[in-house]
Amino acid sequence: LEKKKGKKPVVGASLPHRLQMMELLAREEVEGSTVCGVTAHPLFVDKARALRALCGPGATIFLLVGYDTWERVVDPKYYPEGRRDDALRSLFGTVEVVVTSRDSASASTMAPGLSAEGQAAAVRSGLPAEVTHGRLHFMPNDEALAAVSSSAARGALAGDDPAAAAEVLPDCIRAYAKEHGLYE
Repeated sequence: LEKKKGKKPVVGASLPHRLQMMELLAREEVEGSTVCGVTAHPLFVDKARALRALCGPGATIFLLVGYDTWERVVDPKYYPEGRRDDALRSLFGTVEVVVTSRDSASASTMAPGLSAEGQAAAVRSGLPAEVTHGRLHFMPNDEALAAVSSSAARGALAGDDPAAAAEVLPDCIRAYAKEHGLYE
């Protein structure tokens, strides 16, 4: 969880509410399987360094991002002029990156109609091997999961659509949002 997004606006719940929901979700999971954290780092390369420092040199760290987020990770506008590939070399020297497909209709920043195959091709052809060190992976998402988005979850809560909210959110999060009047 980022305290402040890079160039993407924060919408929905406040930081304290988001932290509380993350804690509730972690409690629902199998003991030790979920770790929640907060970072002031808007760039993934900086997040990766922080994770490496936290986990130590022997840990294998997988950074999982949707295709719409991947587009921002590789966008040169987030890096000093001509320094994107250097920053991404550092990212791939620190973590494995797994990009999952997204349904372009549910990801507001994606080009409409981009298929999972098109997303895979863009990921695989977007960076040279000397940057990725063989640590860039693409994973097609299940079609039902690819359509899940935070915007859809917020919309289901705001529209008072319990069935739609139940499809994408666990009970503890739905109850918390209702109790605190979030997304109304």
